[in-house]
Amino acid sequence: MGISVAITLLSMTVRQTLSRTWGYANATLAALLAFAIMAAAMLALLPAIDEVPAEFPATLLWKFRVASIGMQAIIWTVIGAAFGVMAERIALPGASRARRAAHNTPVFRGSGYPR
Repeated sequence: MGISVAITLLSMTVRQTLSRTWGYANATLAALLAFAIMAAAMLALLPAIDEVPAEFPATLLWKFRVASIGMQAIIWTVIGAAFGVMAERIALPGASRARRAAHNTPVFRGSGYPR
């Protein structure tokens, strides 16, 4: 984790330094490229990690991965839906009252149109 934080801080420094001469957009692209190059170099230099022992059942690992994907889908759906409801209430303060009022309006008999 320390290496990724150091690479990120170094990339931010590169962006800040280059933004004075290259402009913000070009400096940001250069910093992203520098980050990608440094991360690829660390990936190539650091030893590989095999966290799953050879005798671990592959079906159990597969079931865990499927369950993890399902949990990610559920949690992000709930977070997105909750954010959508809260954002609507904040951005459109009268929207919930208008929606409630639309459901409570009387209708002429047989016409289907509100008064």
